[in-house]
Amino acid sequence: MSHQSLLQYLFVALPAVQGRLLAQIQLCDYFRQLKLVPITFDGGGSAAYIEQFRQDTAFVTLGDTFANSTNRAPGDIKVSWKWCSGYQYLERSTLRDEYNQVSSQVNFYMSQHNARHGFMLTNTELVAAKRLDGNGRLAVSRSIPWTAAGHSQLTVLTVVWSGMLATEEALGPVA
Repeated sequence: MSHQSLLQYLFVALPAVQGRLLAQIQLCDYFRQLKLVPITFDGGGSAAYIEQFRQDTAFVTLGDTFANSTNRAPGDIKVSWKWCSGYQYLERSTLRDEYNQVSSQVNFYMSQHNARHGFMLTNTELVAAKRLDGNGRLAVSRSIPWTAAGHSQLTVLTVVWSGMLATEEALGPVA
């Protein structure tokens, strides 16, 4: 390749490369503006005990000490024969009560740690929850089965990985 053809190639290719670099720089700036913090997923004992309550799981800030580690997305783990998302629609009040009890338990943990997100996990499904306000109202996702797979299919592992919703530095109190 001659110098002239190389210069012509660079003249054509350089704007595309510059465009990609600019997009990467803008993306980095965007992430900096979000004020994300590194978190880790661990057992509930890695988050601070508040009034002697301990969750089953915790998303905590990496490097925090036990005394000040806030659980950014408390989770509760149950076996599927004790709890399932379908219980909320049943006529039998005992099973519906069990659904409500576990949901309110996660809501309580979220309130204690001032967390916006939480979840219920069984051996068959995951249900995500988001606190809507300080009055105990929750938005609850549809059940995501462990068997879910395939292109553009939401899976349990994808949802757990996206616990990065809990990485935002200053979530502020839930109103």
